[in-house]
Amino acid sequence: MIPKKAFGKTGLRASVLTFGAWSIGGPAEMGGKQIGWSGVNDAQSLDALAAAYDAGINFYDTADAYGRGHAEELIARAFQGKRHKIIISSKGGMIDDPNGFKLDFSRQHLLAACEGSLKRLQTDYLDVYLLHLIVDGYPLRDETRGALEELKKQGKIRHYGVSVQFPFQGFEQLDKKFGDSMMIEYSPLKREGVVEVLNRAHQAGVGVITRGALEKGLLSGKYQPGHQFDFRDVRSRIPQTYIDHLLGNVNQLKTRAAAEGWSLLGMALHFHLAQRGCSTITVGMKTRQQVEENVAAVREKFKYNWKEIVAALEAPAVQAAPAA
Repeated sequence: MIPKKAFGKTGLRASVLTFGAWSIGGPAEMGGKQIGWSGVNDAQSLDALAAAYDAGINFYDTADAYGRGHAEELIARAFQGKRHKIIISSKGGMIDDPNGFKLDFSRQHLLAACEGSLKRLQTDYLDVYLLHLIVDGYPLRDETRGALEELKKQGKIRHYGVSVQFPFQGFEQLDKKFGDSMMIEYSPLKREGVVEVLNRAHQAGVGVITRGALEKGLLSGKYQPGHQFDFRDVRSRIPQTYIDHLLGNVNQLKTRAAAEGWSLLGMALHFHLAQRGCSTITVGMKTRQQVEENVAAVREKFKYNWKEIVAALEAPAVQAAPAA
């Protein structure tokens, strides 16, 4: 079974591997931009969720924007009668707009968004509720905190926090003591400042979900330079220069990994697990096979030099890939 650890000081014990439900939401658009994933179907998604549960994964991360609510509906279908045995984290704040999706963390929107998520998930409460992707121009305001505290008092959410995009936003959350949960991106390519956030979060008792371990699958070793994603896939928005450079480095690492007996997937996941401030890693899993591969990678026990891994995956500054 997948090991579990304390999710900060929330009292929750989370499997170190979280089922990320973004991809099973399928293709979806907001503001004319693709925000979903191609190559999924509901039967496979439900089978993947069942496989995750059987493997001991008890943490499921979703959002009202994932498939415009479809991912939440699938989680509800998968866990009928088992709600009390799992931890559900959802997010709110994204809204559709003709000029591109925007963020709304007003009291009115968050109360309505949470109700929508509860309905789709067929549950009375969320274990964790996160502001979806705080970005520049959206500081953490008293109105937003008040709305989340109101939901907490009503018993509709148990814990809340922020899905941050950059380390300085994680520091802002910690400085303002805004909730007891956080999601932050972390990988060999996006590590500057993140370790400091993880350490501070650990000291403050904030439970942290890390994302981006596989760089939207690019670090999985399954793709070659020149690969182009379906236009219905959010990864089609990633600059081709970013994809090609990263995949070139991954191929170099695959050669080194094969010579040393390393697992490429295991290295990507254990890069996160090595940080004590990481409570759980969220990874998108579309199929039972992907669940089994990730579970096996988490269970691996081997030693390797982190500096060599970082050097092998290092890339020059390029346009960042779109976040979740």
